[in-house]
Amino acid sequence: MITSHSSRTNNSWLFAPSSLILANYYLPLNGALGLSRVLSMYKHNGVCFESPETWEVVEDDGDAIIRAITVECPNNGYYSIDIYNSNQAPSIDSYIESSMKHFIQELPFVCSLIGIPSRKIEKATNQNVEIEGIQLKFTVRSFFFLKIEYINSYFRVISDKKISLISSQYSSDVAIESGEGFNKILASYSAV
Repeated sequence: MITSHSSRTNNSWLFAPSSLILANYYLPLNGALGLSRVLSMYKHNGVCFESPETWEVVEDDGDAIIRAITVECPNNGYYSIDIYNSNQAPSIDSYIESSMKHFIQELPFVCSLIGIPSRKIEKATNQNVEIEGIQLKFTVRSFFFLKIEYINSYFRVISDKKISLISSQYSSDVAIESGEGFNKILASYSAV
């Protein structure tokens, strides 16, 4: 199930944590990820970015206020790009708050967030310019009291008259592969 980062009434964008929890513990996907060294270029309606060939753009939808692009990878990592006209973009803190609120609401009834997410400044490169974002790490207690650590990264990228909020969500056991792919998206991303 996918629901929204944005405040739109159509809840169709934020990855449902229950699916990620199940996939991480009941499917042997970690070895199957094999992050592709071949990159795929996404170009559509003024948005351009590279991602590993095995990753898939599953949604590209929008309205007059926001355009949202969702990218998924084989290890059930989830990546969201929300593109706003400059005057309508939320602050990164508001975006993070909304994202976490939706994540917690989507947890299955037997799962719960443990403690307060840790927060740190994260640096990345976009179009050869260093940008800062925020990384959250948090643990969810899931079925049978298993603990799963998640990493969510959030970046705000300004280009022309657009502000894009680019975020990722994946479990820490696939952090190397998922982080590499996310950095490819960030480094090559542009919106006009």
